[in-house]
Amino acid sequence: MKDVQPVAAGKPEHTTYSTLVEDPNDLVGLIAYSLYKRDKLDFIERHKATAGCVPTPDELQVLYQLVNTPGQIEALRTRSATLLEQVTEVVLEDAFQKMEQDYQVKLIAELKVPKSFWRAVSENIVANIGAAALVALVLVLLYLSRVDAVPVIGNALGYQVKPIESK
Repeated sequence: MKDVQPVAAGKPEHTTYSTLVEDPNDLVGLIAYSLYKRDKLDFIERHKATAGCVPTPDELQVLYQLVNTPGQIEALRTRSATLLEQVTEVVLEDAFQKMEQDYQVKLIAELKVPKSFWRAVSENIVANIGAAALVALVLVLLYLSRVDAVPVIGNALGYQVKPIESK
C-alpha cells in the first residue's frame, strides 16, 4: 500500500495514509491516521487564526514532509497504540464488572430458592455416609500402623502368610 494516491487539482501530493496504515486491518495505523488528520485540522485552524487564510499547497506540503518523517510516524503510531490499549482496558474492565454483577445476581437468586425437603435429606445422608467412610478409613489405617499389616491383610483376603526366616 505504499503507492501514491491520485491527487486532486491544486492539492499537494503526499503518502501519509499509506505510510501510517500498513494494511486495511491495521487498527493502530488507522487510529494513527485519524490522529494525523486531527493534527492537520489543528494546523489549518491555527494558520487561519494567525495568517487570516487557509494554508497554501506549499505550506501543506511542508506539513506533509514533517509528518512523514520516521520519528513522526513512530510517534503517531505509539500514541495510537497507547490510546487503543487504554480503550481496550476500559472496555474489558466494564465487561468484567458487568459479568461479575450478572454472576452475583444469578448466584443470589439461586441461593434464595429453597431446596425441597427430600433433596436436603438426601444430600445430608450422602454427606454423612462420606464422613463415616472417611472416619472408618482413618481408623483402619491407624490400626494397621500399630500391628504388622501384612499378616492382617493376608488373613483378611484368605491367604496364610508365613514369616520369612532369617539365616
